[in-house]
Amino acid sequence: MNRQDWILRSAAVFLTTVSFYPAIAHSQTQRKSAPEQTDFGADSELERPIPVPEAALKALRNALQASPDELPAEQLRASEVHLGGLTEADLVVPVIGGGHAAFFYILRPTSDGYQLIFDSGGDSMTVLRARSHGYRDLQVEGITMAGKNVTTATSM
Repeated sequence: MNRQDWILRSAAVFLTTVSFYPAIAHSQTQRKSAPEQTDFGADSELERPIPVPEAALKALRNALQASPDELPAEQLRASEVHLGGLTEADLVVPVIGGGHAAFFYILRPTSDGYQLIFDSGGDSMTVLRARSHGYRDLQVEGITMAGKNVTTATSM
């Protein structure tokens, strides 16, 4: 192959790559999803709320011994988080408890529905990157006396 043929072939490869780059870049950005919500607060909204599935609602009501009037489906929303890995989506269901406090419930899917695996209350809950026993750690914070007392509990 002479030099002129090599230059023409290189130019063709370059132009082909450049012309397809926007399509490749666009398809790669479409595959990236927004990171899941990891910070939950009594005074904040869910970033990507989903309705609480009927099976999860049933498990939550059973665990808390609550009636549909006490935990109405139309007032509850959930956010999916992955505590154990990417194959299993757990549900965080925050329920306002009054003032600036909330109850944070986490439900895990099972073969016959859902199971309540975490039940805590406070001003905020954070799903941490750190892991213990194969699951992501959780941190719940409570603030009292106009911020004079801050209590932090981390599950491990």
